[in-house]
Amino acid sequence: MTLPSAAEAVVQPLEVTRRPWADLWRAVAGNRKAVAGVLLLGFFLVLAIFPGQIAPHSPTAEVSGAASVPRARTGSGRPPTARTSSRS
Repeated sequence: MTLPSAAEAVVQPLEVTRRPWADLWRAVAGNRKAVAGVLLLGFFLVLAIFPGQIAPHSPTAEVSGAASVPRARTGSGRPPTARTSSRS
């Protein structure tokens, strides 16, 4: 068994390899609506990753003060309305 000489060796061109996401990035970057969608998705992703830094207070915490006083209600349990009933 002998090795082929340099003259006999077949030279094949190198294949151009693309990164897996290059085609997708090129398609998204060329479309303005797709760019807006990616930015919106990124915004919601940041909200999901850092919720404690964006809204540090508990949404279920009880608030004391004038803002927590309940409004007046009618006897039926519904809030009062501006119109009055003309029925007697």
